[in-house]
Amino acid sequence: MQQLNDQQFLHYLISDAIYPRCGQDNEPLKALYSQHWERVNELTAHADKFLTPEDLSKFYKVVLYLKCSIKLKAQNYAIFIEAYREYLLSFKSVISVYDVMEPLFLYGFDHFNPLAQGNTFAQYEKLKKLYTRIERYSSIRGHLKKMDFFKEQQAFAEYALQCLEHMSQYAFYCEDNQLALGLNIRAMALLALFNPAYQIMFLKKFLQHQYAVFGPENLRIFCLYCEQMLEQYGDEIFTSEARAYADQLIGLENARRRASDSFIWKTELGLDLPLKDWAVSIWIDLLHDHGYALLELQDDSEFNWHVKLIVRPYNQSYSQHSCHDHYSNDLQMPAFTEYTVSRFPEWLKHLNPEYQFDWDSIKIRGLKKRTDKHKVMQWLRLPFQHEI
Repeated sequence: MQQLNDQQFLHYLISDAIYPRCGQDNEPLKALYSQHWERVNELTAHADKFLTPEDLSKFYKVVLYLKCSIKLKAQNYAIFIEAYREYLLSFKSVISVYDVMEPLFLYGFDHFNPLAQGNTFAQYEKLKKLYTRIERYSSIRGHLKKMDFFKEQQAFAEYALQCLEHMSQYAFYCEDNQLALGLNIRAMALLALFNPAYQIMFLKKFLQHQYAVFGPENLRIFCLYCEQMLEQYGDEIFTSEARAYADQLIGLENARRRASDSFIWKTELGLDLPLKDWAVSIWIDLLHDHGYALLELQDDSEFNWHVKLIVRPYNQSYSQHSCHDHYSNDLQMPAFTEYTVSRFPEWLKHLNPEYQFDWDSIKIRGLKKRTDKHKVMQWLRLPFQHEI
């Protein structure tokens, strides 16, 4: 295959022998791509030098099927857009949300509205630059640290809201809540939050659950956004009408924070921790390096606590999160939820006859004051006061 020149290679890619068809697993094409993926990706930038517009359209459909990155030029953009429309119509029954999420934002349509006008090349270039930057963020914390960027991009607020409203109409977009997709759509919403003309529209619809693409866990995330905006830019960042909805959103999340196990725990112990944005971890080793017990706590009303016990001699573990129905229990131990966070020492007491703890190994992270650490140490040792 290497002996073929670029034009011959391109014509083979679009030949009937390996051309992709919906519902057929095209092993010859996939095998060819696995061997020559670098060459295929390089040719996406200058295939127009060797192919007619009709053949170029076929080539674009091949690379869409292979999920290659495509370098578009102004003179070929219209050909690609029509090829993408045809690809959506041909393969709409097998494409995934990750196949069409970015193209929806960049081109302005998907398989639910393939005949929509779509974006011009000039619009595409601006949106591509924005989306490339958005994709760099790997966490909500990343968004919170770069609020200036989203504030500067608020001109895209209306378009971002149009995309969110379109996606919210279809379960296809709303049922998959994996991290990468979630971060990108939350970034779109953050653009709207910074635009005075659209922030009230977004907040009102969000609080009325009109964006199906956002699940209940997003209440906390948008609360964090609003709190950071107020802290970083002051009250003027919201219009007076929008501020009322932002306050409502923050109030709802604060109520959930106060009802959480971690809030009850820190209140009962009288720890000097804020209402929001804190995390504490407690680590206790087993004697003889046989493992450890770990309790992680934070203000997050969704991911409120995580408890873990690792027993190395048996290569077994117990692990449970506050937000998960299922948990790992290789050791057939009593469920932590029967005890709650405040009774964590009693849970340890139940385990102690079999798993001996090294009380000199306790590590507490997330507390700044020595008096707070002392309070936690006393709490941990209370059920064991006659044994330690």
